[in-house]
Amino acid sequence: MKKNLVKALMLVVLAGFVACNDDDPAPQGVGDAYVISKMAIVDDETQQEAVVYGLRIEAAGYYGTLSSVQVKEGSNTYTLEKDTESGAFYYETEDYSITPPNDGTYTFTFNFATGEIYTGAEALSDDVLLPADITLAEYTNDKIELEWEEVDDADAIYIQLKEADGDLVFRSLSNSYSYLEGDETEYTITQSTGSWESGYTMNDGATYTVEVIALLADGTGALQAVSTGATTVVWGVE
Repeated sequence: MKKNLVKALMLVVLAGFVACNDDDPAPQGVGDAYVISKMAIVDDETQQEAVVYGLRIEAAGYYGTLSSVQVKEGSNTYTLEKDTESGAFYYETEDYSITPPNDGTYTFTFNFATGEIYTGAEALSDDVLLPADITLAEYTNDKIELEWEEVDDADAIYIQLKEADGDLVFRSLSNSYSYLEGDETEYTITQSTGSWESGYTMNDGATYTVEVIALLADGTGALQAVSTGATTVVWGVE
């Protein structure tokens, strides 16, 4: 069954909140740390692939303008970057590893433009998700049929489609299409479902990357782990 992922999904929304009068509550922050996993080449000579792991941290402030965020875990300190488009702050591992990031308590320090400071903490366990094993990605009759092996422990799943250069053109999430259940194993991409880049037209003969993204939430509704299984498909070629 899907767990409540509201906490993690509110980060970008909360980033838009600012204090507007003296009656507003004191500035606060919300943050999340989770493990990302995917397949990658770990030996250039043999082209051997393996599951690799990274750390993703996200944070946003509300009832005030957030100027910076630092996160500490043990002896590690992370300074988050600001996403100029959403106003949220983030950090992501640059070099992924075959070893998952440290589990433990991640302590957030939110620094606001007024000089006020808010602190919070998130617990990260050693739970991870393996990337989805995609068994079918096939174009037929102006749609892409997808099938994959069930992702153990996943609470929810969504699908993405990217151009060869990495530009995102489709997500299965939209106002009318929510997450798939974590135990689902198939999906059909059509030009009338999900959420497409505005005005986008699929290019016959072009190669696209299809991603099956699985999510695991902790008991509070925060993200614990996200995995990405990927393959390619050529649009217009049956």
